[in-house]
Amino acid sequence: MKQMKQKRPEHRVTRALNDIMPKKKNEEKEQEDRTGVVRHQIYEYAHAILLQANSSGGDKMEEEEDTQVDQVKLIHLLGFLSKALCNAACFSTSERLSLGEDCVKLALSQITSMQKLGGSFTKVSNMLSKAMLMSATLSSLHASLESSEGEQEGEGEQERDFAARVLASLLQHKLQFPSSDASANNGQAAVMAECYILYGRCIVSSTEKLFSLATSTKSVQIGIKLLPLSISSLLQLVDSPYDMSAKTVSSEMTTLIRSVFSVPLSKMLLQSNNNSDAKDCIEKSLSALQRILVQSSHFKYHYEYLLPTLSSFLLVLLKSLKDKKHKDSKIHAQVKEWIAPTLEQLIQLHASPTMDASSKKSIEFVCSSVVEEVGCQEFLEMISLYNPTDTAALNAKKEDVVLSNDRAWILPIIKSSSSLTLNIPMNLSYFQSHVLAMARKMDAKTSGGGGGNKKKTRAEKAIYQSRVIELWSLFACFVGKPVDLEVSFMGVAGILVKAMGDSRYPQLVSIICTGLNALASGVLKRAEENENNDDADNNATSDPQADLDILSNVSTKLLPALFRMVENLHGTSTNPTDAAASKKSEKGDGGMDTDEEDDDEEKKSKQGLSPQDAMRVQSVIDAIAQLAKCCPRPFLQNLFKKVTQRLLLATQSSASDDGDDNEKNKNSEETDKICSLLGLAQALVSSQCLDENSISLLYRAVRPLVRTDEHNPSVQKKSYKVLVELCEKYTSFVTSDERLNEMTELMIGSIVTCQVSARHMRLKCVMFVVKGLDASNESHMRLKCVMFVVKGLDASNESHM
Repeated sequence: MKQMKQKRPEHRVTRALNDIMPKKKNEEKEQEDRTGVVRHQIYEYAHAILLQANSSGGDKMEEEEDTQVDQVKLIHLLGFLSKALCNAACFSTSERLSLGEDCVKLALSQITSMQKLGGSFTKVSNMLSKAMLMSATLSSLHASLESSEGEQEGEGEQERDFAARVLASLLQHKLQFPSSDASANNGQAAVMAECYILYGRCIVSSTEKLFSLATSTKSVQIGIKLLPLSISSLLQLVDSPYDMSAKTVSSEMTTLIRSVFSVPLSKMLLQSNNNSDAKDCIEKSLSALQRILVQSSHFKYHYEYLLPTLSSFLLVLLKSLKDKKHKDSKIHAQVKEWIAPTLEQLIQLHASPTMDASSKKSIEFVCSSVVEEVGCQEFLEMISLYNPTDTAALNAKKEDVVLSNDRAWILPIIKSSSSLTLNIPMNLSYFQSHVLAMARKMDAKTSGGGGGNKKKTRAEKAIYQSRVIELWSLFACFVGKPVDLEVSFMGVAGILVKAMGDSRYPQLVSIICTGLNALASGVLKRAEENENNDDADNNATSDPQADLDILSNVSTKLLPALFRMVENLHGTSTNPTDAAASKKSEKGDGGMDTDEEDDDEEKKSKQGLSPQDAMRVQSVIDAIAQLAKCCPRPFLQNLFKKVTQRLLLATQSSASDDGDDNEKNKNSEETDKICSLLGLAQALVSSQCLDENSISLLYRAVRPLVRTDEHNPSVQKKSYKVLVELCEKYTSFVTSDERLNEMTELMIGSIVTCQVSARHMRLKCVMFVVKGLDASNESHMRLKCVMFVVKGLDASNESHM
């Protein structure tokens, strides 16, 4: 009371808190003591009930109604435990494990009871109540395994022994309801399916518990021995009469594989001094999973769920190969030896006539996942593209068999999956020695070779030619990160040039140019990273600078060939002698062309550029733009000057549209020639490797073509495209003081003569010029206003068309 009468308020508050806090602490302690007593009493009660249930055994579960009433009470108790055992605050570790032991005994007694009864139940309700009791028991057991309580000192051994006993008990017994009730009503079937799911979850949780106890080596050893048996038991649960449980059990098995194989087993596998147990475990687990690939089994009805599980297992094994310290070790060969037979089984299963579309799609998913993980080269090394049991393969010579029809689906899968494998190192020599060798054999069959002198029908030729294209489409997969570019690319480059000139396979132009584009961009990127970071090449599989040097050397041979390809696609040739020599070389040794006559060049010149050829021209231009960045500057400047000179000559010799048919045909040829040269100039400009003199020369050559409408509209559109590249890539050139007024006059003076098809490109020119203007320069701002007016007029005219 004296303290409360203090004048200063803080003294009164302090005194009051000091008086209250001990009372609160005492109350909390008393509350904890009372909670502990209540918790222990609940444990004692639940333990006594479960002991009584276990002592009565499962033999009396079929008796009178009193027993059924006891079952209902027991189900209610187990329902409470399934919630309480998950909470660490409800029971101590020893109490939780004790109740878990009681649940294990109760579950096993019920399984034994059902095995004794076989399929005879006096009432349907008896079966339903029995299934509900089993479900409640397994749910409580699962909760005891999934407790969130952290591992404390001295409790790890208890957890290990408990998980080991649970897992061993569940593996020794097999949950199986009477087969006569497999077609029961929906409610009863749902409860039975739930029992299978919970049984599988208990197996998964107990197995994971053994591997999660990282401080106990003994628990991991026990888990390694029991893991294959766990997978086998889970597969038996998938093969149960209740389809609704197959999906969930398969998902649980996938979870087990990812959690167990990804960390503990992979580490043990990479330990050369202690990996025999891990190898044995993996081999037995894979052997268990391979049972699902047996065509006569019931697993084929669940491939939609089981094959992704198998895929997860294979991917976990393959990811262990990414450890750079063990990349060249025996483990690499060992894992491939494990996976190769499984892939072969999957491919053979895909050819089975009993497989439906959904199952085939699941197999394709597995193969696609493997390709994404290891790349197309290692995948092709692990499989065979021909089926030795195929009738056609048996009737043909061994050296003539390349690709079986029932395995042709593999090539599109590899191509579509390899878009994510560009960073996986591969050997370009493998593409040359294996893939191109198969392409040549398939091409030989189009002319009746490789399988006797029997003449092939048009449909057969089309099939073989499509196989050739599919094999060539893998080229882009091998150039993402080649490790032997310095050694192999020089020999491959000549083959690429010849293949692009094969008139029977026009699709190869886009395929090869796309690959060259990816190759050049990848080499440039790695060389730039290596230059900016001295440590970037510590783990590199090849020297980035050496790759850049070899690509620079080979580009001097590729670029002229690509230039000729653009002219050929346009149906023109600026140098007939070179074109004839090129055509002759394309039909030489190493190419796939034959002596068949075709007059595609003549037809192309009469019909003009087709949409397909237009797309191919663009792919060639893109490849030129990337290779130009690697090309030596003197060679590139010389090449550009030749293109510009030819462009000026072609522009001057271009005739008007008036005249007879011969003059019109000649004018059409000149138009195509100008368009092809403008396309080449556009590619070189986009590479941003030209000096100011070359840019100025091209600018003077393009200005007349933009200003006039005497030429074909396609010429003006192409000219505007070149001008767009100039304005975008060399903005400082077009916005310089001596040239900005010229650009303004050009944009204003060409409003009247601008063709409809070129208006969009014209707007882009104005946009890039406006973006490049200096806001602090008064003259630039005046010109900017003028450009905005021009842009507005162009946009208005375009919207009215």
